[in-house]
Amino acid sequence: MTFFETPAGGAVFSVGSIAWGSCLPHAHYANNVASISDNVLRRFRDPRPFHMPD
Repeated sequence: MTFFETPAGGAVFSVGSIAWGSCLPHAHYANNVASISDNVLRRFRDPRPFHMPD
């Protein structure tokens, strides 16, 4: 799993598992993969730009 901000205010999120999507519905979506996916998608929908750390 990789996440980083870009200098232009964007960001990249990537998972290295082909099984990521198939893990989402496990335990009726009450699992770590679903929580991480939800957090990432909520942040990417937020119109505020990302800020690279110093």
